[in-house]
Amino acid sequence: MDVVDAFLQAVTGNESGGDYDVVNRIGARGRYQFIQSTYNEWADDPDDWSPEAQDRAARKMATYLINNYGFRGAFEAWMGGEGGIGHEDWSDGNTTIGEYADNGMRQMEEILANNGENPIDILGSAPVDSNFHSRVDHEMMSDTPEPPPERDPFTRFIESAQDALLDSGVTSSLRYLWSEVNPTVRGSLTVPGFNTPYSPTDEDIDYVKKLLPNDVNAQNFVLTSAKSQDHMFMLAAMKKQDYDRTMRLAQDAQMNGMNVAGILGSLVGGMLDPVNLGTVALSGVGTARAFGKVLSRLGTNAQKLSAFSKIKAAQMAANAATGVAMMGTDRFLASNFGGFDANYLQYMTQAAILGNAFDAMRMVKGAIPRSKALQRTMVALDKMENNTIAGALDLVPANSLKQDIKRELNSLSSKTREIDVPSIKDKKVEGTDLPTTKIEVDNHEAFRRKVGMTKLEMEDLGLSTPTDKEAKVRHLTLQQREALDAKRTKYVLTERQAIDFANAHGIPITKGTKAFNIPATGQTVVIGDRIKTKQQLKTALLDAHTQSVGMKEVIGEEAYNRILSNPLNKEVRTNLYDLLEDKHWNTSDPIVQQILKYTRGNIKALRGENRTNVSDKTLMKWVKWISQEQKYRDTPIRVSKDGNLYMYDTKFDKDNPANLATEEKWVSDQKEVDKKMQSSLPSFMPKSMGRFLEASPLFQTVYGVLGSSKLKLVRDMTNRVFLPTRGRQSDLGDTMSVVAERNKRYLQDRVRPFQHEYLDARNEWMSSHRHYNFQEQHRFFFDSEVQKCYNAKYAGNTKGLSPEELQFDPAIEKAADTMWKMRQTCIDIMKEDPYAHGGLKGLKSYLDKDYQVLDNEFTRKVDREALTRLINSMGNDTDKLIEKLDEYAHIAVKKDIVKKQMELEAERNFKKEHQKWEEANAGKNKEDIPPEPKLKEITDDMVEEEVDKRCKEWALGTVDQSESLACFNHTGTHTGDNIPAFMRRRLPMDTTTRMPLTLRDGSTIDFSFDKFLRDKNTDRIMSSYIDRVCGEVAMYDSLGDWRADGILDKIEQQLQHGVSQGFISKTTAQREKKAIIEGFSRILSTNLDSEPHTFMDAVSQLLRTKSYADVGGQMFLAQLGEYGSAMAYCGNRVLFDNIPILKNIRRAMMSGEEKKLEDIAKMMQEHTWGSAVEARVWDRNASYESRSFRDAMGYSSVIAKRLDKLNSLEKIFSNVTSTLNQLPKLTDAMIKQTRVSGIIDSIKWAHNEKFGFSRQPFSDFFLKAANVKNVDALKKDIIKYIGNDKADVSMLDKWRKENPQTYFEWRNLMDNYSNRGIQQMSVGNTPLLKEKNWFTKLLFQFKDFSFRAINDQTLRVLSSRQCDDALAAMYAMGTNLASYMGLVYLRAYAKYPSDPKGRQEYLNRNFTANRLAWAAFSRGAITGSLPSFGSDIYEILTGTPMMRTTVNNSYNPRNDKGIGSASDVAGRMIKQMPAMSSGLDPMFAGVTSISHILNDEGLSKEDIAGVMKTLPFNGFWGMTLLNSEINDITEAKSRKELKKQKDKTNTRQSSSNTDSNNPLANLMNVK
Repeated sequence: MDVVDAFLQAVTGNESGGDYDVVNRIGARGRYQFIQSTYNEWADDPDDWSPEAQDRAARKMATYLINNYGFRGAFEAWMGGEGGIGHEDWSDGNTTIGEYADNGMRQMEEILANNGENPIDILGSAPVDSNFHSRVDHEMMSDTPEPPPERDPFTRFIESAQDALLDSGVTSSLRYLWSEVNPTVRGSLTVPGFNTPYSPTDEDIDYVKKLLPNDVNAQNFVLTSAKSQDHMFMLAAMKKQDYDRTMRLAQDAQMNGMNVAGILGSLVGGMLDPVNLGTVALSGVGTARAFGKVLSRLGTNAQKLSAFSKIKAAQMAANAATGVAMMGTDRFLASNFGGFDANYLQYMTQAAILGNAFDAMRMVKGAIPRSKALQRTMVALDKMENNTIAGALDLVPANSLKQDIKRELNSLSSKTREIDVPSIKDKKVEGTDLPTTKIEVDNHEAFRRKVGMTKLEMEDLGLSTPTDKEAKVRHLTLQQREALDAKRTKYVLTERQAIDFANAHGIPITKGTKAFNIPATGQTVVIGDRIKTKQQLKTALLDAHTQSVGMKEVIGEEAYNRILSNPLNKEVRTNLYDLLEDKHWNTSDPIVQQILKYTRGNIKALRGENRTNVSDKTLMKWVKWISQEQKYRDTPIRVSKDGNLYMYDTKFDKDNPANLATEEKWVSDQKEVDKKMQSSLPSFMPKSMGRFLEASPLFQTVYGVLGSSKLKLVRDMTNRVFLPTRGRQSDLGDTMSVVAERNKRYLQDRVRPFQHEYLDARNEWMSSHRHYNFQEQHRFFFDSEVQKCYNAKYAGNTKGLSPEELQFDPAIEKAADTMWKMRQTCIDIMKEDPYAHGGLKGLKSYLDKDYQVLDNEFTRKVDREALTRLINSMGNDTDKLIEKLDEYAHIAVKKDIVKKQMELEAERNFKKEHQKWEEANAGKNKEDIPPEPKLKEITDDMVEEEVDKRCKEWALGTVDQSESLACFNHTGTHTGDNIPAFMRRRLPMDTTTRMPLTLRDGSTIDFSFDKFLRDKNTDRIMSSYIDRVCGEVAMYDSLGDWRADGILDKIEQQLQHGVSQGFISKTTAQREKKAIIEGFSRILSTNLDSEPHTFMDAVSQLLRTKSYADVGGQMFLAQLGEYGSAMAYCGNRVLFDNIPILKNIRRAMMSGEEKKLEDIAKMMQEHTWGSAVEARVWDRNASYESRSFRDAMGYSSVIAKRLDKLNSLEKIFSNVTSTLNQLPKLTDAMIKQTRVSGIIDSIKWAHNEKFGFSRQPFSDFFLKAANVKNVDALKKDIIKYIGNDKADVSMLDKWRKENPQTYFEWRNLMDNYSNRGIQQMSVGNTPLLKEKNWFTKLLFQFKDFSFRAINDQTLRVLSSRQCDDALAAMYAMGTNLASYMGLVYLRAYAKYPSDPKGRQEYLNRNFTANRLAWAAFSRGAITGSLPSFGSDIYEILTGTPMMRTTVNNSYNPRNDKGIGSASDVAGRMIKQMPAMSSGLDPMFAGVTSISHILNDEGLSKEDIAGVMKTLPFNGFWGMTLLNSEINDITEAKSRKELKKQKDKTNTRQSSSNTDSNNPLANLMNVK
């Protein structure tokens, strides 16, 4: 029976039972359970799922897997892919790969046995499963003795070390030598030539097979190596010991799981292996050179590599080749003299990596290869080293210089151009010029027409194709013979093409060059424009052929080696390679004379022609050509100008970490990075301090960590994606104007007005129906109705709706229309050229401009809580629910849209295939061109099949709700290969369709997706959609198709290489990866981290929400302190416009022209940036809803629902706090005012108005930070579009469309202008320590401002050192001092409303000179970012209250009590964490106060304060005032006063009792 058929029968038994139509829940299909991507690879037609097609695909795949991995490996690959081979513990949730393979092998044995075959003969040995249990004679397995007891760790360690050491070539050779010299067998040995060779008898063979039943390698070794029967017995006993030891180690691994003792023993034994020690010791370049000569007999390339050991990349290759050769020798010896498995590929690959110091141990047997961590490490290392090893082993590489050159030449040579061809029809009088007509031909055809040849064949040139014999005589290989073949001359380039190509590849050509050879490839290029006749072509081809012949082939290998080994002039050069580097050869040099002599005697071998009258000058030219070619051949390393490295024709991309030739380009010294990143800091500040304040674990930011990376790829990506801090300039060059982060904001600004319109429509509806915004049920009813209206109006989803349900309120229709406009605007954005957004110039749009939206349904999102309820009502039978949803999808699907989608897809594929067909067949004769591709016709049957497939996928996806990561996903494909969810093709359905659905309790519901599963939170979905679309487009505009290009894969590969090489620490690599994840997730508005949302994350969020609600009431005072710096940078307009009286006075003093300018600036600000949606705290669903606990604990958890309700209540309280402090609106208003000022100042600047010495808003520093490339052009466009009498807001859109470059430079200026005046959020300046985990978010809740101000304000000022920076610092001190004094006065009157003395004492304590000076200095963004951290530490250690707005400083100073106890310090530390104190203080204070009251200890001021702390807003000054009023009304005393009063009473009572019991006192008591 055919073994492939037997294998496939076993697979069928494992998979489907023979059903060609079955589809499992993950989409695997058919008899062999192919997933679509695998079927695409092996099927002749991926759309053909007929039984015959499935059988053909399965057979092809099985044949490949069996040939490459054997039967067991094929079974493992069938379940887990080729990456799953060896990972027998991997599982799909039902079975492991090992179990699957065991079952497959067992079934295959039975199939073979039932068909009269011997399984052992076919499978190679008595089969065993993954645990070394026999799968033959199953009836005997019940009698198998119990496994031995667990062995102690020391024994396991010793035997593992012994096993690893004995499985070595050197050790095996010594053991075999001992078996021959051992006295017990030495006399019986047979000697070839003297005795009759020993031949094992049948009994000997049976004995060995029974002794070693499962080890074919050991059997063969014993029977073929034995030289006598006694010798055979000794070898058999030796291998039996090895076999038994291996089985014991396997049992140890099974019984002990990880078996740490065994692993350590294997490591020790492996490291003591002489070969491994030699590999490490002999990996140096000098040793490689010496050892190379020895290893050359083994067929390695070590000698070639070591000859060029001065080249850095060659050193690496030499190390690899040395290690490979040694390990190859080791495995040869271990196999031939020890009977061990050779496994050359595994061990030689390991040795190459070890020789390069990528690993410090040898791959050992047993548990180690199955370690997932080690496997992941080896995969990463193998990705970097496979090309080097392929070259060292003379393997055919996957990508090569020859292939790249061929592709490039094919592309150039096949490009068409117009030529003049005489027109026969218009022939006139003989002798006159013929009229010409223009026709399009490729380079090859045009050249043939010009030189008058029908074919570019050798015979037409007077040359004959050399025979095999001639070729051999000339030392010409087949590759060199092809140099004169017509196939080679198809590379005909124009002069311009040839010059550009030669320059790109570093090939020197002169004006007289008519053809040239590409070194080391054998490819010849003819410059068609420079050749006029056949003779010129013949000479040019001979010259080019000469350039392609190596010196060794011309003068012979013997002569060449003689010259190579001959000592040369040591003062000038050391070897022949240095001679070949010489530009001017000395003809009197003996070596040169020898080379000329050999060459002159072999001109026919060189040129294919008999010539003797060749001048020395011409001969010298030829010799230099062949010398150069020989140098290329002997040198394994070639580097192209674009940075790609080729080693033995194996390509290493310029970004590949193994490309050491470009290592200096992709990795930089830390000092070099610091010099660039910290160059703007003042000279007195160490650059290491600058890096510490943005890249250290304490102060790390996204931009600081990634901008300080040693990897150039990371820094380049950072400069394109994240907004620089400190006013730095992004190195964007002339290709783009805006980084991705700022581009996203611009795109959001274009779409946000629709979100405002939606919220306005909902507020209108809520008001008209007398509902309040905090009433969740009414908000969600409106959102649900809007989705229903939208889908009915624009998607035609009305099938399940009654006429009454299609009647909508005008406000709802208005909101639906707004959503439609929003969605269309997003689609328009995705179709626009990136350059129109300030992105990359020349990059095509994110979506094709002819992209058609066929399915206009609103974003279809599943409500997870509703899904949970539905699953519960189905008795948690998800399979049943999937089946019913599949049925529902078939009813609701819109087949006409599915068909149209398939037709468009077929059309797109047809265009791609036709383009490839045209490129592949350009210049070919008609008879050689394959049939032209045809447009695929979409039939109804194909539509039905597609509908079936997509309905199943939709049903499964709806229940599974699985989403893939887009960052560092280790899936084996490019990172982030999966397109964003909002761009995935969904199943077009009418989701109003209804279908009866029977529940677990037997009841039936009228199911529709809209009613039972749709997420109706339109507000949140709209916001998420806008953020995601804008983020995706912004990233694409800045990086191109970064997912397909694998940018993150390359970064991870380089980080791994950097760690392995030691120039990047593991901690730094992890920090950079986390910074990328954090930054990308914020720009893409999606969580890219693999860690789930935890319960503690939810608790942290709840505590932070409560903390803000409690203590955020005074935050407006901190924001008022920012007015100082804003006035310094932007003028007093910022302050006056927010104070009505001052605003009116200033307005009255302005001229009419100034008023007009200010009015147009305000309109431009509103049109360009609009208003922040975040300021509408009472309007957005996000301000109320909470699902964090249900996300962490499950949607069926009652406790989670209650906690989310509590969190929602706290969010309402926080909305009240935001209303009280007006912080969101105040911040938004200040930002708007700075922008208005910036617009006005930019127009004045464009008209060359001066700002005075104290203000320089458009200095060179700020212009560079905004990436302004041409100042005059920018000024000209400002005047043209917004700086004239006719300017209006429409001119801004016109400006963006006509000149995006200057428009976005102006926007950059305005954004930077505003950021200087008001501290604002940016992704690049995100403090990573604060965002690290739930605890750090609690710890640094209100320190975000300080963290960000360090680089955006303090270090920006130190970097720019402008006059207005100093002015801003001084103004900020004044306004922050005023805000501090206002806060103290507020607290004083709140604490002591009716106690003037206490109030004055409070003011005196807080208005000392030191405290006022410190408040002015430490509360400002410029001067106080770093001191604020010192203030917190000082307060924790000393107890002295400082100036934090968000910390309750009501306790008394420590006076002379010192630091206090550890509990005192801990308590003060908690006080510095508002989120913790806000959660813990009310709990303990409330309990303590109630306890005092219940114990009749009296009601103290502290007890009242404790009760007040349990109330919302307890940190607000109004609550402090209320607390004081209650104290006054109740005349409550402090706990200290109560205690003193109680002690006094107790003392009086005690004294009275004492006197009454004293006899003397009684005697003296005279009445």
